[in-house]
Amino acid sequence: NHGRNQQILDELFGTVVSEDEEEIEYEGLGEDRDFGIDDWEEEDDKGRINRKIDKKEDKKENRKENMLEPEYRQKRRRGKWWYIALIFDVIVIICITYLVVLLMTRGLNSKGLDRVGMSAEKDGIMTTVYLPTVLEDYLAEVATSEGKKAHRLGCSGIDGVAFGPKFGSTSGKEYLTVAYGIYSEKDRSDNDYQVLLQYDTEKWAKYERTLSQDDMHQMGPRKPAGQYFVFTGNTTYGVQNLEYDPFTEAWLMAVYKGVKEHYPNYTLFAADAKARPAKQTLQGIPYIKKGFVVPLKAEGLKDATTGIRGWMWGVGSTGMAALGGGYYYFSHNYNSEQGQGSTIRMYRYTDREDEAFEEVK
Repeated sequence: NHGRNQQILDELFGTVVSEDEEEIEYEGLGEDRDFGIDDWEEEDDKGRINRKIDKKEDKKENRKENMLEPEYRQKRRRGKWWYIALIFDVIVIICITYLVVLLMTRGLNSKGLDRVGMSAEKDGIMTTVYLPTVLEDYLAEVATSEGKKAHRLGCSGIDGVAFGPKFGSTSGKEYLTVAYGIYSEKDRSDNDYQVLLQYDTEKWAKYERTLSQDDMHQMGPRKPAGQYFVFTGNTTYGVQNLEYDPFTEAWLMAVYKGVKEHYPNYTLFAADAKARPAKQTLQGIPYIKKGFVVPLKAEGLKDATTGIRGWMWGVGSTGMAALGGGYYYFSHNYNSEQGQGSTIRMYRYTDREDEAFEEVK
């Protein structure tokens, strides 16, 4: 076993150089391959043994003593794993550093939001894009079943906004989705749908301009990628907060309660993101032949007369965010002597008819 013994000792203690390799003898070689070296000599004068354990080790005596300890042999066996762990740590540090730099450079611009009361026009923190479709609907006068009315579809502008996939899909490119604010006029029937426009913002850089309320620019896409209708019955000022939720595959719409008595007037609705929009006749809108209608999900309370589904949910109109995995933040707004404010609380999805969410405490 002379050759194997040489290999084992070389692995444990470094390279062994001999002037006469055939005369090398190792003492203390046990059957369990546990080495105990009692005599560590050099016999250069006889030219028989010339061992060099580690050329880079200056403290040879300490090294010889350490070799006798079981801990040394154990550390030696673990040596390669230590190097692997070190390399892994370096890679992790590099990745974290890159991520921090990426977030800093892709977040707010060089000036950033750093104080209360910044000007959207003068502080360079925002640009704007013109949406002519919204303005056209706001300015239009239409012939409804109740006579001529201002504001096509009851449009008062836009309110709820969110990014999410194209209606009829739960993946792929994300579109900017804007919901109309809609006047709660009880004497007309063309304002009972939620109206949502989807825009592909990939090439919007060419439209961006600094906001000037004294000289509003008109740079923007000629029309949206799609216009969709969700039948909920009229709600006061349309959709206040819009949020796409991948967990339930729904577009959540938090609203102010409507005032038309023949509707259930729920305050939270969930449009089915996965359902393919159907082109059909729109109820109460004689001036549009057909539109793409997105159905509500078959969840929540169901009104027996209209078939509308939703929840009597008291929060969300001043803010909500889907966090993933069925968890959400909802804003609880309040008024006080100091003014208006909001408390943010976490909720989880329940899938109950009477209450969609429960607070996480």
